[in-house]
Amino acid sequence: MKNSLIILAQVSLLLLISCKTDDPVTPGENSYKIHGTVYSDDGNTPVEQVKVIIGTDSTSTDSLGYYEIAGVEQSEISLEFIHDDFMQKDTTFVIDSDTNLDIYLTRIERYYSVSGYVLDSENTNRHIDSVLVSLGGSQIYSDTTGYFEFSEVPEGEVVLKFEHNIYTTLDTNITLDSDINLSIRLSNKIPLEERLEALKYFPLAVGNKWEYLREELHGSSITTNKDTLIFSVTVVTDTVLSNKLRYLKLQMLANYSSSWSYPDNFKINDVSDISNIYYYRIDSVEAKIYRIKGSTDYREEKLVENTLLSIGQKYIGVSPWYQEYSFESTYEFTKVIDEKVFGIPTTIRTYSDLSWDYEYRLAKNLGYISSWSHGGSMTWGSLRESLRYAYIEGIEYGTQFEK
Repeated sequence: MKNSLIILAQVSLLLLISCKTDDPVTPGENSYKIHGTVYSDDGNTPVEQVKVIIGTDSTSTDSLGYYEIAGVEQSEISLEFIHDDFMQKDTTFVIDSDTNLDIYLTRIERYYSVSGYVLDSENTNRHIDSVLVSLGGSQIYSDTTGYFEFSEVPEGEVVLKFEHNIYTTLDTNITLDSDINLSIRLSNKIPLEERLEALKYFPLAVGNKWEYLREELHGSSITTNKDTLIFSVTVVTDTVLSNKLRYLKLQMLANYSSSWSYPDNFKINDVSDISNIYYYRIDSVEAKIYRIKGSTDYREEKLVENTLLSIGQKYIGVSPWYQEYSFESTYEFTKVIDEKVFGIPTTIRTYSDLSWDYEYRLAKNLGYISSWSHGGSMTWGSLRESLRYAYIEGIEYGTQFEK
């Protein structure tokens, strides 16, 4: 038994001696580290979350764009750098030492569209046309529906600018990473209360009515008949014309004749005659009044009144004088006074026609109250019209003519 144990020990010793080598292997002796930073070539900005692949090994860049892969055996290697926003970059080389390799990636250029509608912040059903929309070096105007569109806009941060003479300029920043449709609301430069107050000088509402008298001066004589109605105007309804805009329909009854100088020859005209119909539009955004004469078919509307003018300012349009003709002229807002009309204190604005030597007056809450023509090129001499009676939103002023 003793001899068997000695023999077993000797065999084990021989086995250990036979396994010993003269040149032991050091782990990682021929492996290296590769590292570096990945940048964007459009600004040398580090790019994070870039996937770096070597064979079956991979890593991703950190927030500083840095990557590192260790234990790469000496050999020819291929590296892939992959990111959704950049073009993939591959590189191949022989690694035989620790290597620093910085990489520059080219950003993928993506383009998108920017579109939308420009709306009035007070009334989003009102789409604003003729708004100048700027994006970078490009400019377009919103169309009649308020729509605008830019195509092929590079992704990234962009600034849109909206400009209009009536509305406050708006700048808006957006990050563009897909097609985008916007709803832009612009605020009027002039408060709504101020515009509504100005429009009281032209009070148009269904049911309102005005009756007028006229005096005519020929040389030294004045032809007047204060018991004779010269004409009346009534707002009979509101309607939408073929231009898609809403108007108030005014019917005029007048005792016109071929001889205006003789009231006894006057007669009430035909109510069915479209020449005695007017269509008025109230633009509450700009506090302006527009008029179309005659047919319900769309015609070019004329500016009748710009209620926001200051003294000395002018506008080109037609007067509120209800006649079959509509001469455009230049009108100047000349003065404003406080005065009583029908015994009621009110404020009166006077406007002068710079072409025809003619002026008219508007009273707050009453509208057109009088006009005076000094002749000029008019062959019939001087004319003066004045308001005799008005019915404004349930309130009567003056004395109504009795047929």
